[in-house]
Amino acid sequence: MDRRHTKGSGSVQGSALTTLADFALGYAMASTGDLPLALTTASLTIAFADTAVPGDLLTATVGIQRIGTPFANCYLHAAGRRMARASGIYAIGRSAPRDRSSGGTPAAGDGVRGAGHAFLAQPESPDSAGCT
Repeated sequence: MDRRHTKGSGSVQGSALTTLADFALGYAMASTGDLPLALTTASLTIAFADTAVPGDLLTATVGIQRIGTPFANCYLHAAGRRMARASGIYAIGRSAPRDRSSGGTPAAGDGVRGAGHAFLAQPESPDSAGCT
């Protein structure tokens, strides 16, 4: 994160963390099948645990809870500290994947990118399944 993502106090805006969580959750859910799913965020909740500052490298760890009714949890970390926990429910739609050069969504296998920044999304470890 850099200064563009901060508020007056110098910490990263919660909206920037929320966007990262939604992006990571949606990308992980859309990539679960043989073909990328067209998803729309139906519900997203987030609880913040710490503040991020410019220069922090944020990682998103996603744990998919259900695929039939897409539901997943995401944990954002920076420097070993948990920044936030987000839960998302997604509606499955029907649309053809758009070409990225026209501003569309990334195709399966692409890195997760937003606002010119690459985000690292890591799968949830087996010992942390069934998150609380």
